[in-house]
Amino acid sequence: ARRVRFYRDCRALAMRRMRSIFLLLALGVLWLFPEWFGLSGRPTRTVEGATVIVRDGDTLSAAGQDYRLHGIDAPELTQTCKTASGSDWACGKDARTALVALVKVRTLNCQERARDKFRRIVATCIDDRGEDIARAMIDRGLAVSFGGFADGPYASDEAIAKGKRHGLWQGTFEAPSSWRATHPR
Repeated sequence: ARRVRFYRDCRALAMRRMRSIFLLLALGVLWLFPEWFGLSGRPTRTVEGATVIVRDGDTLSAAGQDYRLHGIDAPELTQTCKTASGSDWACGKDARTALVALVKVRTLNCQERARDKFRRIVATCIDDRGEDIARAMIDRGLAVSFGGFADGPYASDEAIAKGKRHGLWQGTFEAPSSWRATHPR
């Protein structure tokens, strides 16, 4: 009976050690290779070092200040569009999701251009790779060129996205400015 208990105790001790070793190995892999699990990178930061929060497809917030991306107008968060087949599509949420992905692990440098009526800084934001975040949203078809003049600064990029039927251009949508006019806050 003593021998059976001894072997049972040894097996239980070995199992506990194996679980501990496995846990340590798993933590080590997470620490050494975080990109395998989508945990890589630092939080998004502005030049000032503040964490960036994405409000919608064309608005960011950092250190208590809102930034509106210059030259684009993205669908509002609750706005829906139509796909090529005519079904509803949550284009506003998808625009926000795309902007989150664009700035997720990037350092942003936002250059102020103006202030809007909501006291947001209207800015051109470039990431640490040199990519213009607004242009990337236009290229994905998840924003339209807008600037209060002619066709806006990204008109040629918009034409390319439209030709490729990316994002909003795959079906039909109401211009974000028109949608806002009929859906006041």
